[in-house]
Amino acid sequence: MKTLFRFLIAAICLFIQTYPAHAQWIQINAPGFLIGSLVASGSNLIAGAYSPGGVFVSSNRGVSWSRVDTLGLDLTTPAIAVDSNGVGGTDVFLIRGTRTFRSTDDGISWSVTGVLTPSAVFDLVALDRRLFIATIHGLFRSSDDGATWMPIPGPEYMAMQIAVSSNGMGGAKLFVGPYLRVSTDDGTTWTQMNTFGHATRSLFVSGRTVLAGLDHGVLRSTDNGISWAIANTSFLPSVDVFVAYESGKFFASFSQYGVWMSADGGASWAPINNGLPNVTLNVLAADGTNLYTEANGIMCRRSLSELVTSVKKSSADVPTQFGLAENYPNPFNPSTTISFSIPRTSRVILTIVDALGRTRAELVNEEKSAGTYQTKWNANVPSGIYFYRLQAGEYVETKKNGCIEVSWQWPQGRA
Repeated sequence: MKTLFRFLIAAICLFIQTYPAHAQWIQINAPGFLIGSLVASGSNLIAGAYSPGGVFVSSNRGVSWSRVDTLGLDLTTPAIAVDSNGVGGTDVFLIRGTRTFRSTDDGISWSVTGVLTPSAVFDLVALDRRLFIATIHGLFRSSDDGATWMPIPGPEYMAMQIAVSSNGMGGAKLFVGPYLRVSTDDGTTWTQMNTFGHATRSLFVSGRTVLAGLDHGVLRSTDNGISWAIANTSFLPSVDVFVAYESGKFFASFSQYGVWMSADGGASWAPINNGLPNVTLNVLAADGTNLYTEANGIMCRRSLSELVTSVKKSSADVPTQFGLAENYPNPFNPSTTISFSIPRTSRVILTIVDALGRTRAELVNEEKSAGTYQTKWNANVPSGIYFYRLQAGEYVETKKNGCIEVSWQWPQGRA
C-alpha cells in the first residue's frame, strides 16, 4: 500500500511539473548564438545567426543545435525563405552575402544556386517556385531557384521589406516597404498606400489578409491590399515579425513588448508573454505544433494549440518585467506618446524633467495594476532636450527625448 501511495505521489508531482498551473512559454536552452532569422521546414528549425555568423539546425524543437553551413566567410545574418517543392515537401532558400543557397533536406545540406549582383539583401520571400528579394538597390526576382536574378521595375528607392501573394492571373501581387507600395501586375505599375504617416518595418500575407507592421502599430487589409485600416495597437511600438497559424489567427513580435496574438484576423491583439525571460525579441517562427522565439539569448517555445484554444487574454499574460519604451514620435511637435509596462500592481509616477532636473510635467501619479500602458505628453515647453522618468515601486528608469518646434532653426553661422 505504501508503495502504491508513493507511486501516486510521484506521478502527481511529475504531472504538475509537466503541466504548469498557467499555460506559458517553456524556456528550452541557451543555444550559444544570437539568432537573426528563424524558419521551420519539415520537422527542423533553421536559424540564421549573426554572432557568430552561420546557419544552425535543430531537429528536436530547439533543444540542441548543430552548425550545418560552410557558406563562406560573410558573417551577415542570412535571409531565409521556405517554398513548396511541388511534391509535398519544402525547399529552403537563403541568401548570404552575394550568393544564393538551396537546401532540399530541411536545412541539413546546402548547395550554391547562383550569385547576386545586388548587395545588402534585407528580405527574401518565395511564392510558387519564384524568389523575390528586397535590396538596397530595389527589387529583384528569380524563376530558377536563384541562378539568375532580374530587376523588378520600381519602386526606385531602397526596398526594405517585401511580401507576395498570387494575383489570380498566374502572376504576383507585390507589397513593398518601407513606404508601402502595391503592385498587382508583377511590378509593372505601382500604387502608393496611405500608412498614416508611418514607415513599415515588416510585411506579411496570409490568404487575403495583409498585415503591415508599422514603426508604431499595425496596418491591416482583409481584401488583398485594396483597402487598409489601422488595427487597435496604436499605443504599441513597431512589429518586427508576423506568423500565421490557422485562418484568422496571427502572432506578432512587438519591439520591446514580446509576442502578441490576434484571433480575429489582425483587428485586435493581446500579449502572450507569460514565461518569457525577456520581452525584447528579434525572431518568431511556427512549425505547426509550437511557436518559437529567442528572448535574451534563451530559446523558448509555446504550444500553438494551447494558445489558439485560449483566445481571451489570460491574467497570467501580463508583462514579466518593468519597462519604459522609447517615446514616439521623436523628435516631435507638439505631442509624443510614452509607453511603459509593469508586472505587478504599483504606484506609478511618470514625469518630464529638463536638463537642469526641473520637473516640467507630471503625466501619471496613481496606482496601476499589472499591464502595458501609454500616455501622451502635449508639450508646452521651449524646444530642447527633455527626459522622461518612470518610477514604479523600487523601479526607476529615465529616458531622453527631444521636443522640436516647427519654427526651430539652426543657429546662425552653422551649415
